Amino acid sequence: MASASPENLTSLVKSRDTDGYPIPADAEWLTALIKPDTQRNDRGLVARIRDESGLYHSVTIGNLEPRSVTVGTPYGCEKPVPLEDEEGFEPPDWCRIGIPLSPLRRDTSDTEQLWLEFIGISRRPIENAPQPTTGSVRIKDISTANAAGELSLLTDFGDIVNRRTTAAGFGDLGARIDPFSETPSDGAVLTWSQPRYGQLKGVRVGTSDDVLRVIGSNWFKKELELEVGDTTRLFLGNRSTTVEFVAFADFFPTFPSASSPYLVADLREVQRIMSIDQTRGADATNELWISAPEAKIDDLADIEDLFSFNNLSARLMQHAGSEITRSRSDALTAAGWNGYLGFGFAAVTTVSILAFIVTGWTTYRLRRLELAVLKSMGMSMRQMLLMIGLEQILIASISLAIGAGIGLMLSAVLLPYLAGKDASTLAPPMVAVVGTQMLGILLGIVATALIASVTWIFFWVRSQHATTVIRAGGAGV
Repeated sequence: MASASPENLTSLVKSRDTDGYPIPADAEWLTALIKPDTQRNDRGLVARIRDESGLYHSVTIGNLEPRSVTVGTPYGCEKPVPLEDEEGFEPPDWCRIGIPLSPLRRDTSDTEQLWLEFIGISRRPIENAPQPTTGSVRIKDISTANAAGELSLLTDFGDIVNRRTTAAGFGDLGARIDPFSETPSDGAVLTWSQPRYGQLKGVRVGTSDDVLRVIGSNWFKKELELEVGDTTRLFLGNRSTTVEFVAFADFFPTFPSASSPYLVADLREVQRIMSIDQTRGADATNELWISAPEAKIDDLADIEDLFSFNNLSARLMQHAGSEITRSRSDALTAAGWNGYLGFGFAAVTTVSILAFIVTGWTTYRLRRLELAVLKSMGMSMRQMLLMIGLEQILIASISLAIGAGIGLMLSAVLLPYLAGKDASTLAPPMVAVVGTQMLGILLGIVATALIASVTWIFFWVRSQHATTVIRAGGAGV
């Protein structure tokens, strides 16, 4: 996964979810036909609308008095009727409330597609208002209207009811929607839990409750023993959500540690999970990649001006091409990391092989008296060769295992420091990976050295005269 292209990553984490209900380009009003269970002028019916960039916008259609909040709206309702014998008002009747979409169009673009993805309840601050409570409202449809007042149905909640009544209690967004009766034309009932400032209680509309598809770091595979296709509950910000692991990755280019937990997911889905029930965006995006192959480092000034125009500021802006050019000015990096590490590998391998041969030769030269005694006792040349070979193989395999383990630990510790202070400048981020091709070359070199060493020792032992060595004893050593 470390070498996967952006297109491959996108196809893996792309949600099977839908995009909500598209709002027609000629729509000038967003309306709802509602009937609250009681008069509630401190509760508002709010829609969350997503634009093409993935940002969410809150649109308050009206309150549950019911009344449209916009002055001069063509969608008016009867005034509440007070009760004759006690305080309060008669239960409201059906009423269509609405809000113009022109302010939202000004914030986005006249040609930009918009989607309705959430409908819920908000609480607005009212002085000396009673404590908020749970409640419900009957709702028959959400529709748009053009300049001529013609309504276009977005949803009558038939499909939503079929997917939102699977269990008791409220869902993850603090509300549920159920059919009012077995007659589809009676609409649905939206019931919400105790509302609070800054957070909406509602349901997603036009989208499924599919899990979030993610690519996880190998930490999840090693520490939690998860496999491809497994699902689990994780917190994104302060929101608990179900994620499905579609693949695992060795490292992410701008993430400093290869052994830490991280997830790669569709930004649109993350924004939806974290922001869909908030009155303001709740996502905390702190890194943005811009694909601009023809851009030069001087173009960063234009991007900074664009940030300033939108009252935003960037802590750090880097041009990838200039960073690569700057890295080549460093002598160590200019030589090429592959060449530098290859030279180090060749040097260590050569020294290790020489040490292996010299140690084997010296050991058997010091033990030639023992070998002469074994030869005089009738041990054949084949048995001698087998004994020498097994001993050398045992020594070499143990040495390789210990050296490989220590080398992996040292590389995992040292390589991030070689890559710079923050693992993003002068040298690329690195991760220790054992390549099968390089491992095969190493084993071939060690096997060649092993065969040469065993053959040398064998011919040396064979050339020795057992009687001469035994008479000489330790003096001949």
